[in-house]
Amino acid sequence: MAEAAGAASGTRTSAAAAAATDSAAVRTGNDDGARAERKQQRKYKWLVELEPAVPSAGGGALRPSLSPVYRHIWSAGGFPAPPYGAATCYDIWRASVQRNGSARCLGWRKVMKDGRPGPYTFMSYNEAEHQVRLVSTGLAAAGLRRGDKVAVYAANCP
Repeated sequence: MAEAAGAASGTRTSAAAAAATDSAAVRTGNDDGARAERKQQRKYKWLVELEPAVPSAGGGALRPSLSPVYRHIWSAGGFPAPPYGAATCYDIWRASVQRNGSARCLGWRKVMKDGRPGPYTFMSYNEAEHQVRLVSTGLAAAGLRRGDKVAVYAANCP
């Protein structure tokens, strides 16, 4: 078991190191041939395999128990820190509203009478925040409280 963990961490380190070298070479334009060799070994151009697939306990080679773990090549060494010290998606949203209040946030096209898409209409960050507050007020009025879980099944539009 310890050997497997050591092998997995060794794979993770080498993949992360290769990705870091690749991304540095891409940014600086330095291609010393090693990057091209590693690129041929990778399955995908912009993804790095951090952990291999885990075989199923029954020995079924057709379906692994867990699929490989991939990450974008620029994040191979770890994820970037969240902006503005955010801890949640809502923190990122609030910071965006504060920074970009009157700027365009959400755009959509209405369908014209002849069925063709019309011109774009936009909602600002402040207007979108107002809509978020209306929805959250409605959920609270329905009895939901902080920490409750909600699933929203809706069309992909405002």
